[in-house]
Amino acid sequence: WSKVSPRIAGVYSASDNLVYKMMWGQAFRAPTPTEMGGAHTFSLASNIGGLEPELIDTFEMGMDWTLDKNHVFRANYFITEFENQIAYSTVNTNLSTNIYSTKNAGLELELLGSYERSGWFANLSYTQRKDETILAFDGSGNPEFSAHPNDLKWEPPIKINVGAYHKWDQWSVSANLHYHDKVERRDNELGNPGGWLPLGVDVPADYNLDDHRPTTIDSWVSVNSKVSYALAKEFSLSFEVKNLLDEQGSLVKTGPFPFDYQIPERQMMVFLKLEI
Repeated sequence: WSKVSPRIAGVYSASDNLVYKMMWGQAFRAPTPTEMGGAHTFSLASNIGGLEPELIDTFEMGMDWTLDKNHVFRANYFITEFENQIAYSTVNTNLSTNIYSTKNAGLELELLGSYERSGWFANLSYTQRKDETILAFDGSGNPEFSAHPNDLKWEPPIKINVGAYHKWDQWSVSANLHYHDKVERRDNELGNPGGWLPLGVDVPADYNLDDHRPTTIDSWVSVNSKVSYALAKEFSLSFEVKNLLDEQGSLVKTGPFPFDYQIPERQMMVFLKLEI
């Protein structure tokens, strides 16, 4: 239940406008009481004797470059090793256990701008899977899911965010866009599941998961906007719209289940804010 979590960082100012950073660290997360002691329920069981804490090692090399008084460019290369991910093992009746360890590497880029009452930003993240080890197995020794040590699954390799704002008098307007790249499934989540689904659900012999959800989740874009008006020094009224274009996007449901999670439809909200 205790472990030293060291962190080391170095900063080098090459000039007044250019700074380099290097960071390394370790961290851990001990299992929660429910992960350790779940019992006597269909929704949760626990691997008390073998459950290991989650361990994370990170290494980052970053750069901050002030292009001029209005623009800053940032870049960061990272390597993250995540050991003993804790989750539900559906092939073991929702056993809470260590399911896999992964190693990822990627690049993050960001450009920030500001001018008087206006500002904007744009950032991009790119991730690659470098290694993966499956830790969860059923009673027959079969793995929880198919391994893909060199291929990122369940998460998009690319995410992009762009936004801007402007203020004048009592008004302020902002908008942002989020791009979610396509997401790939694991091999065991495609095609015929062999007559059964997780948690012992029987299906016909000719049942095909691909008939109920796509083999690859398409990319999607979500646009959000907000308009605010200061009624007085303490009061402000805001109108916010999420998913302005009413995009029909999905988030992956992991495992061989016949559905995915749909992102919310267009949402419109009004806020009255009081600052005391």
